[in-house]
Amino acid sequence: MALSRNRTKIKYFGAGTLVPFNGTKVPTPSTEPTESHPMISCLLLETIRIENGEALNVSYHNQRFNRSRKELFSIDKTIDLSQVITPPDKGVYRCRILYDHDIQTIEYLSYQPKIIQATAIVDSSIGYPYKYADRKQLEAVLAT
Repeated sequence: MALSRNRTKIKYFGAGTLVPFNGTKVPTPSTEPTESHPMISCLLLETIRIENGEALNVSYHNQRFNRSRKELFSIDKTIDLSQVITPPDKGVYRCRILYDHDIQTIEYLSYQPKIIQATAIVDSSIGYPYKYADRKQLEAVLAT
């Protein structure tokens, strides 16, 4: 099943299919991170839970999405994520949005709850003021 909305250039081809928002591949970072923003060159990530076609807590996602774009890229124009996503009508999904200045990709993945086997408090000095798509620093802390 393929849905298309020409206005937003989003196509849905089924769960797990990566859909370029602007018709191009997801860009790789072109510059090195800076000391003040160790991951600023990376894409940012917004993940929205979708239940039977409804995006949950979208107002909070809009706030973080637009605040990050304003603070990192000085972009004042806001985007309403509920107007650019086309969630599947049935089932539970993660809508995964990768962005920097603009939305780069929107992906719908079938929701699979993580099984947590243990918890621990870990000491770390990494800063994480924004939700970056590159989670290597977080994963390294969790691996210790």
